[in-house]
Order: sequence, then structure tokens, then C-alpha cells
Amino acid sequence: MKVMIVATTPLCRDGLTAVLLKTARLTAQSHEVCFALGEPPRGEILAELREMGEAVILPSRSRRPFGYMIALSREIRRRRADCAVIHGNSATMALDLLAARRGGAVRRITHVHNAARPSFWKRQTLGRLLNRWVTVPVACSRLAGERLYTRPFRVIVNGVSCDRFRFDPSVRRRAREAWGLAEETFVLGHVGRFDPQKNHLRLIRIFAELVRRREDACLLLFGEGETEDACRRLAAELGLEGKVRFPGLTDEPEAAYAAMDAMAMPSLFEGLPLVGVEAQASGLPCVFSEEITGEVKILDESIFLPLTASDEAWAEAILTRNPGDRTQASDRVRAAGFDESEMKGQVRGLYE
Repeated sequence: MKVMIVATTPLCRDGLTAVLLKTARLTAQSHEVCFALGEPPRGEILAELREMGEAVILPSRSRRPFGYMIALSREIRRRRADCAVIHGNSATMALDLLAARRGGAVRRITHVHNAARPSFWKRQTLGRLLNRWVTVPVACSRLAGERLYTRPFRVIVNGVSCDRFRFDPSVRRRAREAWGLAEETFVLGHVGRFDPQKNHLRLIRIFAELVRRREDACLLLFGEGETEDACRRLAAELGLEGKVRFPGLTDEPEAAYAAMDAMAMPSLFEGLPLVGVEAQASGLPCVFSEEITGEVKILDESIFLPLTASDEAWAEAILTRNPGDRTQASDRVRAAGFDESEMKGQVRGLYE
């Protein structure tokens, strides 16, 4: 089968891109794949795609939507693609489905990676068209699927390499030494792009309350993005310079999690955050906002709090998390069905 994989957002080091790459590699094992990108990818991702198949950058999906749709339809027809797999976050994937339909793709798969509540207008227009034109609806979680689809859908788990993220005390020691962190320092962390959805500004305010209780605490914010400058300014205003650190992107998230004592995600919405699964595979207690699907809770030590709870309540919940024996956590994540090996059969089933 010839499969056109469509990215509706800029590919970068985020959860959507990680899942797209994993599912694409699995697809490429038994089908011919190529990629259509609505925006130029960042970093070395284009080279990774071209190891699996041809990749073409189309006119900007956000700035030239009609030119993008025409070009996508043309590419699907030119390659005689039997199937189009569209990765995105909302009902706007209806536009990509229309292009795929006109391009002749008989099997049209949408893979939604977010659970933002759609507006009434989107639900009544683009949402209806999407549910009419998609042939295989897929979601990263039940919540994400329920908010987009009005018909039965499949869930493909956001699987991780449990062996890679297994907690190792020696990795923790090396990581803390590299970042100049004492063993007794309480380290709160977050891994994710700086985006309003992730609510970093609220996290910094929560950390300010946490420091009142633990003066030696440190906050590590891994990632980059549009709200990073605002976060740096807020940390300075709150007198947290040196305590809030911005290490940037990391190629060793397993070391980042090992160095932490807890992770907090006060997100405004999520699909099923991959970093939440990775962190728990490292035995890291997580405090999630109640806007995140309950499906992400794997360890008993992880909890949910409403965004309406006070910063003090969040700080207290973070400090009272007890990680227990972190070395056994990856086995618990695997037993819960979140090892990436579970994805192979699920991806294969999309094309049967």
C-alpha cells in the first residue's frame, strides 16, 4: 500500500512529532510511505523522514490554506497513494481530508493528538465534515477521540521505550552533577514546548509557593517556544533567578527525569501527554491538571488537581509526593500497556 503521511503542524521536538515518527517507522516496515508537510520541519527531522521515504514541503497550511489543499491533492494523485494518514489537533483536519478525497485516497485516517474543546462553530461545520469524510478515525486517548468524533474510533497508545526510561541511580547522580545540583536539592521539572497550552507561567507561580516551603528547591524547564521569554521575565520578577533554570531542548530526557523528584503539568488541555508516560516510566510522581485525561495516570503516586486549586495547594501536593521504589516503575508502565511495542499491532491494524 502507498501511504501519504500528512503533518498539519510544524514538526519539532514535541509529542505529536514523536508519535508521528514512531507510527511512520512502523508503517514503513510493510508499506511504501511518503510525507506531506504543511509547514517546514525544525532541526534534523526532515532527514529522519527522508530515511523512510520522500518528503515534500507544501505551501503553508496556515497562511495559504487553499494553495496547500490543492498541492496536497495533487501530490496524493501524482503518487497514486491508496491511503492518507493525517496527524493533527483539531477538526481543521477536515480540510486535509477533502484534499485527500479529491486526490483519490480511498483510505483516509485522521490521528488526533489533542483534547482541546472545539468551539460550537468548529463542531457544527468542520467537525461534521471530518466525521463524514474520515474512514478510519484514530485518537491518542479516549478523551481526545470523544471530543472530535461522533462515530466509533480507535485509540493508539502513546507508547514509550520502558527500558530506556527505567530509573538508574547512577544516571541521576551524573545528571545532577552536570547541572550542579546537590543530592538533597528538591528538583521539580517539566518537559515540553513553551506554549500557552502548557501553562508555564502558572507553573512558575506554583514553584514560587513551593520555594517558601523548600528554599533549596529548583525548577528545570526543558524545551523552547513562544512563551519562554515571558517565563524568564516572570521568574526574575518573583526573585527566582538561579532557581528556575531553562536548559533548552534535551536529547536525553531519561537523564532529565532521573534528576527530578517530581513533575508538574498544569496544562490547559492535552491529548495524552507523552512526557507524562515517560516520566512515570522513570518512577517520577506527577501532578497533572484535571484538564488532562485520567488515562495518563499509571502510578499510584501521580495525582490530579483542578486548575482552580490555589498555588499553595499545588505546591503542597508536589512536595508530599512519595516516589517509592523508582526502579520498578517502568515494569508498571509496561504492564499498563504503554510500552511502545504495543503500538506495532495497533498501527498494522489501521491498514487491514
